[in-house]
Amino acid sequence: MKNKTISKEWLQKHYLELNWTRQMCADKRKVKVHIIDDLIRKHMLEKWRHGVTHKVHNKAVRSKSLNNQVKLNQPHRKMVEQWNKSGTELIKIHASINSAANTLNLSREHIRDCLNPNKKYRAGGYMFKEHKPNKTNHKQFLIRKYNYEVKKAFEKVSA
Repeated sequence: MKNKTISKEWLQKHYLELNWTRQMCADKRKVKVHIIDDLIRKHMLEKWRHGVTHKVHNKAVRSKSLNNQVKLNQPHRKMVEQWNKSGTELIKIHASINSAANTLNLSREHIRDCLNPNKKYRAGGYMFKEHKPNKTNHKQFLIRKYNYEVKKAFEKVSA
């Protein structure tokens, strides 16, 4: 079988600019996918290096408003209380483990480990406890969430 040469320019155009998959490039040039992989690594054309974050056919790309709505509707999220090192002063209540981790620049896993009632872990010099709102607070939270959704729906209709 004759060795087919694939230039860096051709690969850059089709893989990065036209956003083809590795398989599509291999099929077009009639070679195996691992050859395309080797060339991509050799020429440092990985998509993450060039800011390409999704494929052409990926329909899961979300808008900002949809991302916010998904964040609000996470059914298994745990509200987290952030306490000082000695555990005597409540500093803040975070909406989820992820939001606490992002705010404090900590690992989610470390905060999750702190929530284990059998162990007393600390993360970033803070203690964390699961926040269990009473029924009144939870009702207010649900009302705010409902009002937010109604407001967004109204803005969408009026726009």
